[in-house]
Parts: sequence; C-alpha cells; structure tokens
Amino acid sequence: MDATLKNQERPLPPLQSSVSAGPLAFTRVASVDAFRGFVMLLMMAEVIQFHKVANAFPDSTFWELVSFHANHVSWSFGSLHDIIQPAFTFLVGVALPFSMASRIKKGGTKKSILLHAFKRSLILIFLGVFLRSIDAPQTYFTFEDTLSQIGLGYTFLVILGFYSQKVQLWALIIIL
Repeated sequence: MDATLKNQERPLPPLQSSVSAGPLAFTRVASVDAFRGFVMLLMMAEVIQFHKVANAFPDSTFWELVSFHANHVSWSFGSLHDIIQPAFTFLVGVALPFSMASRIKKGGTKKSILLHAFKRSLILIFLGVFLRSIDAPQTYFTFEDTLSQIGLGYTFLVILGFYSQKVQLWALIIIL
C-alpha cells in the first residue's frame, strides 16, 4: 500500500505526483477559459432558441448559419453543436492538472483529492440523470449526456493523474 494512503493527513509533496505544483498552479489559462466560454455559448444557444430567430428572418444567411451550428441538426456533416461533448471532455482533461496542482499546493492529500473527485463524479452523474429525466414518465439511466459521461470518467482520470507520465501514456495507448 502506498505510504500516502497509510497516512492520509500528510500533505502530498509536489514531486510525488506527475502534476507540478509550481508557480503556474494558480494562474488562469486564458485560452482554456475562452474555449470553455465558447462551448458554454454553444450549449446555451440551443436553450436561447436561436432557431426561432432564424425562422423570423428566413432570408438571413447569418441566422441560418447560426441556427445550424447552435442546434441538434440532422447529420449531414458536422456542426459546432457536435463538438460540445468532446470539447467538455477535452476541457476536463486540460484543466485537471492545474486543479490537482492547486489542491496539492494547498495541502490536499491523495485521500482528500480522490474523495472530492468521487463526490464531483456522483454529482455530475446524478445531475445528468436528473436532467435527462425531466418531463419523462420514468427515470432514464442512459448516461448518454455530457454530464454523466464526464462524471463516469472523472474519478478514473484523477487517479491516473497521480501516476507518472509513462503510465499515463500507456493508459492513452490502451484506451485508443
């Protein structure tokens, strides 16, 4: 058993993790934030119902284009709406090393980080199930929504974050 698991209250030294707890641990990455905002805009575009605006302006190429990229559409090629789930999954992977480094720098233990990840995973899974089941005659445990899929993989990703880059690379190769 790992020594850090035996003594759960001892903070992890930054070098024990493959995640660096250096000076960038608390720095925001503007490109990640901008991409996250863009993906959130794509998600909200369907809720805002840009397709109704496009219907109000049937001769507008601009609103036709916005409507196509902001809604679920029949598969004919790819729309920006198709990148929402993969983009969120990508963002989780990109942001995770920064998050883990921040928690380690603040004195987080392996146990506390894993417990936090497990709670977050459960919340994402149950939120996905709840949202999928709204206005439905039964609860849908289908896990085809973005939130549930991220929740199902998040804890495993955090566990993988504690291993060396070599192990992470092998995990990537095996998954692919």
